[in-house]
Amino acid sequence: MRSPWALFAILCLSYCFGTIVRISSVLVLPELAKEIGIGAALLGFLSSLFFFAYAFTQSMWGSICGRIGPVRACSIGLFIASFGSYIFIFANNSFLLGLSRLFSGLGTAALFIGTLIFAAVAFTSDRYPLLVGLTMSLGNIGTAIAVAPLGILLDTIGVTGVFLCLSSSTALLACILWFSRRYDPYEEKIGYTNKTFAFSDLFKDTRDALFMILSERTLLLIVGTWATTTATIITLQSLWGVIWVETASGASVGEARGCVTWVGIGLILGAISGGFITKYAKGKSNVFILICFCSWISWLTWCALSFFSADIFYFNISGFSVGLLSAFCMVFASSTIKEMVPASKTAAIVGMSNMLNFIAVIILQGVSGIIIGLFPKDALGNYPTIGYETAFGIILLCQLLIYIKIPRGKTLMLREK
Repeated sequence: MRSPWALFAILCLSYCFGTIVRISSVLVLPELAKEIGIGAALLGFLSSLFFFAYAFTQSMWGSICGRIGPVRACSIGLFIASFGSYIFIFANNSFLLGLSRLFSGLGTAALFIGTLIFAAVAFTSDRYPLLVGLTMSLGNIGTAIAVAPLGILLDTIGVTGVFLCLSSSTALLACILWFSRRYDPYEEKIGYTNKTFAFSDLFKDTRDALFMILSERTLLLIVGTWATTTATIITLQSLWGVIWVETASGASVGEARGCVTWVGIGLILGAISGGFITKYAKGKSNVFILICFCSWISWLTWCALSFFSADIFYFNISGFSVGLLSAFCMVFASSTIKEMVPASKTAAIVGMSNMLNFIAVIILQGVSGIIIGLFPKDALGNYPTIGYETAFGIILLCQLLIYIKIPRGKTLMLREK
């Protein structure tokens, strides 16, 4: 597979498969937990193991990509994810369930970062924003379309059949990438000499990446923008969105789910169109600041609709705009980070940035739950909308403090040419 486009397509397909692996076990965990007698608290912990493994190994995978190339790294990640899905077939206790989620998170963590690093090296810089947008869109499409087909398959061939198919398909993709590894352009473009690494090297790369982010003020602000945007949109989509809309608008559960679907549609379209905007913006800070404030206003509008208990129709429009403009921010931030660091440091910095993204997700989901829980439930057992508005209002305030510090009237670029 000599063509970089063919390799990029396989990597994108792998990333899409990674989202399916993440969703697949979530669909069956609640019922499986009932069968083997697992309580809600333990179930939540077992499910979260995926996200902890995914979040805290992003920097590690970035370093691995930088040392052995993204194609090799993603192949290894897919083999690990395949093993995680295979364990799930035999999971009849909490230990095996947790092990499955842990390996699945560890393996799929390589796919997004590896695809971005491959795109950064294999193609010209002007194409990178478009490829970032395409990668993010495919990931969101995988999330959006996976639930219904997986549900049908589960009803047709059962849990064993589904996870055997997932494990086999993931292993097949891993083999394709492994046998295509000699066509990875990373070695030629970047010039790495070692195809092996020690764990001490990974810690060094992680430390150096974190130090560079913290020492460059503008880079830190861009990373902060990406992290807070990712945290707010994922927390809305995967945790509070449905119940928030249902409580605020009085809509049915189906209508509230439809509203959150509009957020996902906005993310898909925003990632693609955001790639074009970023390409032609050429790193101009004023364009980035404008996009950030438009996204911020869309979130403020969402909270205002909640405060005034608006109709579901307006929530649908607002949800679409929130997804669209958040995607603009994420694509622009990701592309800008790539342009701001030396090429030899891209893998480690992007990996560290993505790790910080998911640490922000974990923190926001936990803190928002604490804040929402401070407010008394109503007669139906629902929390009042003021709790959601307060939790998201705090993160909006943090974003505002970041945006006003981004330097104006300059090109966001620190890379040593």
